Amino acid sequence: MDVYPIVQALGCTGAACHGGARPASNLDLSTASTGYKQLVNVPADECSSKTRVVPGSSSTSYLMAKLTGVGMCSGSLMPKGGGLSSAQIDTFRTWMDSGANP
Repeated sequence: MDVYPIVQALGCTGAACHGGARPASNLDLSTASTGYKQLVNVPADECSSKTRVVPGSSSTSYLMAKLTGVGMCSGSLMPKGGGLSSAQIDTFRTWMDSGANP
């Protein structure tokens, strides 16, 4: 997945976040393939009426809400403390709008 290097660089794959035995929000990002399976077309844990990543639609993908802080059901902006540049957010948006391919 095009966005996985960003996820890794931000430390989101470790046990303190979305890795280890008890990943936050039941979202395991420890590997790209596991992360993909748990993101794409999967209901969001904290907002079951929303889907984490909707291929072809960043505007309806809950992940975009978590990355931008707009439209979140609960929780906090991700990554914790922010930290995404507009270019990184655009990379996520482009990945989703282009079909969210692995």
